[in-house]
Amino acid sequence: RLPADLGAAEGGARWCGCPSVAKRQYMAVAAEGEVVKAIVTADLHIHPFRECSLDGGADRLADGLGALRQTLQAARDRHCSWLCLGDMKHLRDRWLNAVLNGVLQVFEEYHDVPKFLVPGNHDGTAGGRSGLAALDELSLVSLFEEPTIHPAPWGDGKVLYWPHQPTLDALPGWVEKARKDRKVVAVLGHVFIRGSSLGPDEVRLDKGVPLEAFGLAGKSRAFMTGLFGDIHKMQGIGDGSSGLTWRGPGLEDGSRHVAFYPGSPCAQNWGERETQRGTLL
Repeated sequence: RLPADLGAAEGGARWCGCPSVAKRQYMAVAAEGEVVKAIVTADLHIHPFRECSLDGGADRLADGLGALRQTLQAARDRHCSWLCLGDMKHLRDRWLNAVLNGVLQVFEEYHDVPKFLVPGNHDGTAGGRSGLAALDELSLVSLFEEPTIHPAPWGDGKVLYWPHQPTLDALPGWVEKARKDRKVVAVLGHVFIRGSSLGPDEVRLDKGVPLEAFGLAGKSRAFMTGLFGDIHKMQGIGDGSSGLTWRGPGLEDGSRHVAFYPGSPCAQNWGERETQRGTLL
């Protein structure tokens, strides 16, 4: 069960926990009658990991595919879109057949759910293009392999999609373009944000990209909200004292700006020993 302070966030966001993927349980905490516009997940890292496996990795592959299936089922139940912010797979340069076939099967099962894919640094292939291109021809799949401004998955306004990029050279131009388009309301991407924590010891990291680079703080703010993949734990950004809302230096007028990490739906690496797993609605 998630802590009470993670049960809700400003702007109507709610958390859905996946406390036991192996038992195929799904626990929703959205208020009754609430309209859910999108299911957001990230960092699935679907892979037959041999660590902590009882059968050579098959059980952990099933857990990853089970998390994928649960989040898509949640989107179907709520008649809304599904968004994955990167790192659907784990190997950086190729698909394993078992992983690709499993993902294709799950996507076919949920052919009626609109799917928005933002590739992460683990979603590549040896040819340089995103490995998620293998899913691009399936029903209702929208793949954003390059930065672009496009209608939001939840239908209101536009967003800047920022898939994993080797450099940030093009980012200032895209932020400026988004600033001029008054319909752009958020940035959705895959990047490690400076000030995040990683691992069970909650170590704050000085590396990463500052929120100012994405127009989420500072004098030249472009967005009110940012959603990012590339961290595997549900959390806010900043000093950790305000739940899921980031408040930090650069907000001269005292306004609030939000940066969410959806978190992995199930524990997939050394830094995920805590039990707070989930998907952002």
